Amino acid sequence: MIVFYLGLLALGGFRWESPADRPFDGQIVYVGAAKGSQILAWNRTYCDQIAELPPILGQQTRKGSDLVFKPQFPLEPGSQFCVFLMSPNREILAAWELNLPKIDTVKTLLIGHWPAADVLPQNLLRFYLTFSQPMKRAWDVKHIILLDSGVPIETAFVEIDAGLWNEAATRLTLILHPGRVKRGVGSHEAMGPVLQAGHHYQLKIEGLQDAYGQVIEPWSTHFVVGEPDFDSPDPGRWNLELPHANSRDALFLEVPEEIDPFILQRSLSIHGPKGKILGAISLMRNQWVFTPLQPWPQGDFRLHFESFIEDWAGNRPGRLFESASPDDREMSSERLFQIQKTI
Repeated sequence: MIVFYLGLLALGGFRWESPADRPFDGQIVYVGAAKGSQILAWNRTYCDQIAELPPILGQQTRKGSDLVFKPQFPLEPGSQFCVFLMSPNREILAAWELNLPKIDTVKTLLIGHWPAADVLPQNLLRFYLTFSQPMKRAWDVKHIILLDSGVPIETAFVEIDAGLWNEAATRLTLILHPGRVKRGVGSHEAMGPVLQAGHHYQLKIEGLQDAYGQVIEPWSTHFVVGEPDFDSPDPGRWNLELPHANSRDALFLEVPEEIDPFILQRSLSIHGPKGKILGAISLMRNQWVFTPLQPWPQGDFRLHFESFIEDWAGNRPGRLFESASPDDREMSSERLFQIQKTI
């Protein structure tokens, strides 16, 4: 843990604490803070508007006499912030300016996307974009554009201020506007579907910044849209390749359908004679691979499928996205199998 002492006051003081390898992802500490006080922070750009604008989101905790503020998201390197210790009635008890250092780093690249097929269904629900380093969470619609034969599509994606990122801010989920995907919904009828069968599309990334403030290189992918996918996934038909008892060989599950890989990764588990089997999960194209921490025992096992498994069109086992409603009751399922010794 590296500590930046950027300002101290007579009866205590502010400091910024962060890991040495991620100096922008830390917390603000005030030493000797009065009970009931709070740390509130704003970007330096808005310091003259703190009465009208909300502060940076985060969590306040106590560590003895110290008050700690942990921002909800990592702060941007090279940025400046005005920080205040405030009483319960918003009286300013102490003020400080936090200046985060700029960071020299290697170039950030877009290293993967899903789905990567050349032909995608008309009712596709989402894209995933994976980057080599943490990204700036906030992005503008002008930086991620979906084009139909070169013409940008308006309101193609659900717009979320901070984006739908994984915890490390290295994977972004882009959700196509659900109201334009599902037939019979007002947005679909008024604006039409986002994707049209037979059309040629380009997903284009330009001007996105990483967490270090660097603009990443432009990227794009092209695809054609086919007919909508109205088939529910059927895990009962997926082939299992079983290991032998007393080995740590991997179990392979063949997934012949276009299943959302990141949902799949957290929606399957294996249970044996003595409970849940612990191990490492990896994904290869059309395969879910499980390697146990301990050798497989001989006996009966259950492969548990959660109900929220989804394919690329948002269809779940026994329920199509097209006909889904909040009243639907979804059920998990299981596959039974045996692991035996080598004969």
